[in-house]
Amino acid sequence: MACNVITLLYRTDVFAARAAEFARQTGRQLVPPRTWGEYLEVAQFLNHESLYGNVIMGLKEQNFTVWSGLLEGLGGHLVDAQWRPTLNSAAGVQGLTAFVKMFQYAPPGSWNSSTDEANALFLQGKGAMYLTWPSLIWAQLRDTNVCKITGKIGAAVIPGGRPQLSAWSLGINRSCRDPDAAYRWIEFFVNATNSRRLFMQYGKGSPRLATYQDAECKGTVFYLEQVLEGFTHSQARFRIPPSQELCDYLDNQIAETIRGRISPQAALDRTAGRWREILTQTGYVRE
Repeated sequence: MACNVITLLYRTDVFAARAAEFARQTGRQLVPPRTWGEYLEVAQFLNHESLYGNVIMGLKEQNFTVWSGLLEGLGGHLVDAQWRPTLNSAAGVQGLTAFVKMFQYAPPGSWNSSTDEANALFLQGKGAMYLTWPSLIWAQLRDTNVCKITGKIGAAVIPGGRPQLSAWSLGINRSCRDPDAAYRWIEFFVNATNSRRLFMQYGKGSPRLATYQDAECKGTVFYLEQVLEGFTHSQARFRIPPSQELCDYLDNQIAETIRGRISPQAALDRTAGRWREILTQTGYVRE
């Protein structure tokens, strides 16, 4: 019924204002970063006393959400084909090391901030870049009490091009007393007209390709092309019965790393060990 991908939103006015200075220092254009190394370089360059280089969603599970894009974009994976944990690979450590550095150019306490708090900081103009679910800010852009940067936001596929995918579905419970009526309601909710309306009005990511090909949608939703491109190489969130326990453990280890209590390598080694125990106990890994 809905889908979305983590997308890089950035301040077009800030990029334009600092472009000449960046070119003098680096000999390159100031454009949305295409690698995670470039992301850190741009975040550091744009970070100063009145503007953070980037805003980051925190609150545990969003730490994993964002970090997974670094892991996959650098060629790493959570597990291999036999379900054995591989998140502590060189790519994983490199990605987590970069992720920790991102917090140097973010508002204090970002590792534990809510998504709503991060949205508010970016919409109030406190940050130059923001890795987020774009659907979460769409409906707020027209509220001038909430958003101070309407018309000054651009979008790009995240560095590495492997954003995490959010996909929400509807189903019918087996105990439903009228499954035909339930089916008709679902059919209405996800039909082409309603999917388009919800995308245009509320930013809810449409599950229909036709929505992204619609001329009015293209002319209205500024991040449409980037989200559609992001879908192409997105990676689905880890979804197996023990996945919540696995991801909660990983989220806690990422938070401990950001707080400087453990190294990226040690955090991911510890996580890989715990994941292997859980995946073995639940029959996914066979010793």
